[in-house]
Amino acid sequence: MPDNGITRVKVLVASPGDVSEERNIAVEVIRDWHSRHPGCQLMLDPVLWEKRSAPESKRDGGGVQEVLNHQIVDDCDCAVGIFWTRIGTPTKVAPGGAVEEVERMLKGEKPVMLYFSNVPIARSKVDKAQEAKLDEFRASLKADSLVWEYDERHEFREKLARHLDINIPRWFPACYAGAGSGDSVLLPENNTVETLHSSPAALETEPPTVVTVYSKPKLFHNKHEEEAEYIRIAGGSYIYSVTGKEVQVEEFSMAKYPVTNRLYRRFIAFLEANSKDRGGQVSAPSIREELRALAKRDLWWPKLGDYLHEGKNDLAVLFRSTLDAEPKFNGDDQPVVGITWYAARAYCLWLSLLESSGRDSTLYRLPTEVEWEWAAGGQRGAKVQRVRQWPWSEDEGELSVRLANYYDSKIGATTPVGSYPDGATPEGLHDMAGNVWEWMDNWYEEKEAARSLRGGSWGSGSEFLRCSFRFNGYPGGRLNCIGFRVVRSSRGEKFFAPAFD
Repeated sequence: MPDNGITRVKVLVASPGDVSEERNIAVEVIRDWHSRHPGCQLMLDPVLWEKRSAPESKRDGGGVQEVLNHQIVDDCDCAVGIFWTRIGTPTKVAPGGAVEEVERMLKGEKPVMLYFSNVPIARSKVDKAQEAKLDEFRASLKADSLVWEYDERHEFREKLARHLDINIPRWFPACYAGAGSGDSVLLPENNTVETLHSSPAALETEPPTVVTVYSKPKLFHNKHEEEAEYIRIAGGSYIYSVTGKEVQVEEFSMAKYPVTNRLYRRFIAFLEANSKDRGGQVSAPSIREELRALAKRDLWWPKLGDYLHEGKNDLAVLFRSTLDAEPKFNGDDQPVVGITWYAARAYCLWLSLLESSGRDSTLYRLPTEVEWEWAAGGQRGAKVQRVRQWPWSEDEGELSVRLANYYDSKIGATTPVGSYPDGATPEGLHDMAGNVWEWMDNWYEEKEAARSLRGGSWGSGSEFLRCSFRFNGYPGGRLNCIGFRVVRSSRGEKFFAPAFD
């Protein structure tokens, strides 16, 4: 239904309970639609039964699933179905609740995209009866449905985003038409094969889908970080909490998540291997020389030279996380901690040199406090305002354990990045409150003794998670609650253009 000029399309996420990670991924991707299509007057709204249903009793013989059908399923406009090894709990009319939801949507002539996981799993954990019923359901789809398989969860994320970009304009052309400024281009013909629930004849005769490509894309993937996502943050003005005065922020791109152990280990492995990148322009020795040059010019800190000397030229030892072997903190998707401010800056230097083939050391960096506060809570509009109290949309309410990992969560450690999708900013940045403090590029005060920190951590009280709260840390310190997030300046895009979506 239209809402202040925005048409909201409700997307049902239907699945059994064995694909909880994919459900979270689906929510993120669906919510990111508006970021990938700036100016579009259509917004996708992910619908999960556990968040949209309420207690209700009926004696019509339809069972619990019928209650869910009336509360949420029948009100949805399209659906994404995800299956792995289970078909779910039987209902009155179907072998599983998700199956009934999918079939009900199709019966109502509402479009559905179906995905089947091939992610490896120990055979001892597979319920053979559930698997057999799932195989029967899948076989029943062959006559008139195209389904999609994936071998890894990151592949599911990429494909779902791509398929939504293809199908949403087809399914809701009246809402999508005239979405915004930009040039219209034809998708390649083979993309039409990815449209689900279409007959072969229709695939041959339907014209290629027309999609608007905007001059200011909102998202790009960094090939040097396993396609890590960066979100473009538009420039603007706001009342900066530190000074109480209006500040102007230039446009920049910020990583969707803090840097994870998986990504940071790639950096350490590069240094350990002492090898060159494919272009042959960047190597561990070249990074070492760049760091020495920075030290001589006092561009980071006068004591940088002393810090480099501590490593005795072994950058991998110098920059490695001190908690890389600690089970509470070393999961691949947990944010890296136990690293110094210097290590965080060196990671940014490495990315810059890789992307520019050694020509520019400043493409990637840590955010300044002014940038971070704007990205976390900036309120866009004609009136210059202070930032929001919390990073998420005001519709989500006050801070709670549903929205962030902090002291009240009682977890006692970092959590995998993106574990709190409801706590993301409207632009799609995750973990801007809690989980880990994030190193800032600027000094905390004029004495230049400590670098600023923002965001709060898993051990922080609620007041530390506010968008305007600032803290500080010694640049050479290594704590289990401090990580970092990367930003990319927009100035370099003319010469070193990343792969934007």
